[in-house]
Amino acid sequence: MQLPLDHNFPEPIVNALKPWMDSLDNRRIVFVDSMSDLFHDDVPPGFIAQVFEVIRETPQHTYQVLTKRAQRLSRIAPELDWPPNLWMGVSVETRRYGFRIDHLRQVPAAVRFVSAEPLLGPLGELGQRRCFRAE
Repeated sequence: MQLPLDHNFPEPIVNALKPWMDSLDNRRIVFVDSMSDLFHDDVPPGFIAQVFEVIRETPQHTYQVLTKRAQRLSRIAPELDWPPNLWMGVSVETRRYGFRIDHLRQVPAAVRFVSAEPLLGPLGELGQRRCFRAE
């Protein structure tokens, strides 16, 4: 399903989330869209930017976003305003998908991570070398 470019969260949903989002004493780690992929081709960049804005407006929480669409992630990453409380990761199921790490390296997220799940086969050298260098 193609989301419209001007898609906004329905007002009742935003109002229902507001007390939780504004709570400073209930810091949370939030795994964003665990059953979907924010960087799927059908998700417009404008919608992703809206999600990032909600993340930015709630700095007391840490948000983790995981994708298998690493090529699209690196392609649109320069267009996004990356909040400091967003952790960006890619799934790497086998060494065949190691290229996703290279795309993740191009993303200016404050924290980048690799998730080896579902682990479907050996990672080979991917499991033995450092994926990122300290800068």
